[in-house]
Amino acid sequence: MLHGENDPIVPVEQARSMFEAVQNGGGKAELHVLEGEGHGWRQATSVRKALELELEWYQTVLIRPSRM
Repeated sequence: MLHGENDPIVPVEQARSMFEAVQNGGGKAELHVLEGEGHGWRQATSVRKALELELEWYQTVLIRPSRM
């Protein structure tokens, strides 16, 4: 899960609750809170980080599912 720390639409605490619910339900999840971001990524560093994490997720889940 990728979330902006200053998101006015979906507060970060709601994202943390969703993350914990997935984990408590036996699922696998990660939560990455992007500093200084709101509802969407505007900083180049955040866009890069989001794309890197998304690529890592695709590689783990779609290309190498045995690592999950």
